Amino acid sequence: EIHRFEFKWSVQNYPKQYIIKISSNGDTWINYQGINCSGGNQNVDIQKNKARYIYIELKESTTRTYVLYDWKVIGR
Repeated sequence: EIHRFEFKWSVQNYPKQYIIKISSNGDTWINYQGINCSGGNQNVDIQKNKARYIYIELKESTTRTYVLYDWKVIGR
């Protein structure tokens, strides 16, 4: 069960906002809308959910690129 995402964004090149989508079958998706970002380390807690697929949609960059140094999916 997934319950948290941990991101390590660049402090200069990051999305101002993003959406995390998760799915257990690739057909039906749960969206976690409008997550605001200010770069650096960011933890996103979600309701515990069994998921096999993860999709991250990035919105509006602070520059022309996005830099994500590391990310983790936390669960059991």
